[in-house]
Amino acid sequence: MARISFSPLIVEASGKVKDTVFSRWKGRAYIRSRVTPANPQSASQTAVRESLARCVSLWQSMTADMYTNWNTYASPYSISGYNAFMRQNRADEQAGSVLQVTAQDSLLSGVDTFAAATGSGAGEADLTWTGGTVGADKFAYVLARKDGEDSLTLIESTTTLISAGSRTISGLDTGDDYQIYLAVFDDTLNTLSISKGDTVTAG
Repeated sequence: MARISFSPLIVEASGKVKDTVFSRWKGRAYIRSRVTPANPQSASQTAVRESLARCVSLWQSMTADMYTNWNTYASPYSISGYNAFMRQNRADEQAGSVLQVTAQDSLLSGVDTFAAATGSGAGEADLTWTGGTVGADKFAYVLARKDGEDSLTLIESTTTLISAGSRTISGLDTGDDYQIYLAVFDDTLNTLSISKGDTVTAG
């Protein structure tokens, strides 16, 4: 890196000319050769990029309630809900783990345990859970993600009281693997709790 001393005729230089770059560092002008950044396609870098792309697609498939949930959670940290979702889930997506599809909301307690099992009917899955804030306006907010697909599908949000502790969902593709997620939805506050997830093969 070469330093520059300017004259009364030339007082500033920036940008590039062919393979030469003019810039500043800590107030000092300098010249360097232009370097084309490397873009190696290593297996680890490819895995990170692919998981990032899948998380972007999952974010784009979310419901309005979920966007509100993430944006509310992220606001005290001066970041966007999108950034909070990506930070929370990118590594888990690469590892193939279940994600956190809704964020922690201090106003509403999520369930303590959640499990999904193959249902007895075609395209069914049996869900069971314990805990969570209960009440007449608290519902099970259930989402499904089919294995190999990068989108979340809202199964239901306002038909099952969270206090029921169980629910059989249908409409899945028989024999296919899914990630199923459950959060508590408060119809009065219009907010979601943090989610729990499990994997299951549909009946």
